[in-house]
Amino acid sequence: MSISSLGGASYVSPLSAIPQSAASGAASSSGSGAAAENFLMNYSNMTPAQQMQASVMSSMGITNADLNNMSPQERNKIEQEIQEKVKQAVQNQVEKKSGLVVDIKA
Repeated sequence: MSISSLGGASYVSPLSAIPQSAASGAASSSGSGAAAENFLMNYSNMTPAQQMQASVMSSMGITNADLNNMSPQERNKIEQEIQEKVKQAVQNQVEKKSGLVVDIKA
């Protein structure tokens, strides 16, 4: 999956697969074990790109419900910010990995 396939005009949040009750329940302080378990099960079924997007959204304090309640213009702006942060995170991971493999026989 390329990074360019994460965004664009036909952008659909991968978090839409997570039930809102599970996502909000895992983040609440109510301590509902079932909601947390559901959230973790759904999260573990996500692709790495979807997990990264969920992490970025979480760091921004944005939920899928928040995105759904935004105006189309505001949503597009936020989705572009998310896409840029995901691209930056991918680039950072690639940069960290370069030079890790060393030929010790040389």
